[in-house]
Amino acid sequence: NAEQSNNDFINIFICHLIFYSVFCISIVLHILVDLGLGSFVKNQFLQIFEIANNTLAEKNPAFA
Repeated sequence: NAEQSNNDFINIFICHLIFYSVFCISIVLHILVDLGLGSFVKNQFLQIFEIANNTLAEKNPAFA
C-alpha cells in the first residue's frame, strides 16, 4: 500500500511539474509579446529580408 501511494505521489508530481512548466512558459511568452517583442522580431525579419533582397537582386541598368 505504501509503494502504491509513493508511485501515485511521483505520478502526480510529474504531471504537475509538466503542467506548471508549460503554464509558466506560456505566461512569460504572453508577457513578452504583449510588451512588444513580437513587433521587434517582425521588424528584424523585415530588415534581414530587405538586406538579402538588395544584395542578391542585381538591378539591370538598361531599365533605369
